[in-house]
Amino acid sequence: KAFDISTKPDNPDQIFETAGFGESDGYSVCWSNDGHHLYIGGSDMETVTHWYTPDQWDMGFYGNKLRLASRRQFLASNVTQALDVSFKDDGTKMYIACGVDDDIAQYSLSTAWDPESATHDGNWDPEYGEIRGICFRTSDDNLNGKRFYFCDDDYNVIRQYSLDDAWDLTSTVTLDTSFSISSQTSNPRAFTMSPDGTKAFVSFSETIYQ
Repeated sequence: KAFDISTKPDNPDQIFETAGFGESDGYSVCWSNDGHHLYIGGSDMETVTHWYTPDQWDMGFYGNKLRLASRRQFLASNVTQALDVSFKDDGTKMYIACGVDDDIAQYSLSTAWDPESATHDGNWDPEYGEIRGICFRTSDDNLNGKRFYFCDDDYNVIRQYSLDDAWDLTSTVTLDTSFSISSQTSNPRAFTMSPDGTKAFVSFSETIYQ
């Protein structure tokens, strides 16, 4: 079943090793909507590593590291530790979570899904909490891009915010609510949601919670 980890196979279909390929302590993985671009963030560098695959959503056969070609790195000069990366649904904005200053850098991309075309818009600081995982609401209604979520590693909650301007963290951002996940895990490492917003996924160590 789609977006249901209880139906996953016992063994992974594919494994991609990031150590030695731009990120030795990977925190986040993000795919472009067309499945051709893969982005990896982590704690040991200020870069987002960008890979391209000709086969949609396909990292290649088990252990084959060479299927993802055209590796490029984007130096996020406005953050220290590029832990997480996320994009606007059309690929024209990029968001990078900073692991040291606990804020999010927002960029406009003149070429969709290409970090090398980025211009820095500004940084947004939630004032408290440690950001692990960035997720925007994508929908066909007027809330598309106007709801924003992140997982707080410090307080073990998922926080929901509203944005005055869709997809723009430099506009007014208001905290709506927080949802505690402390009974399931502490110090979460990554967070995402299903496209329809009905499921949330949080990872810690070797476990994914749904």
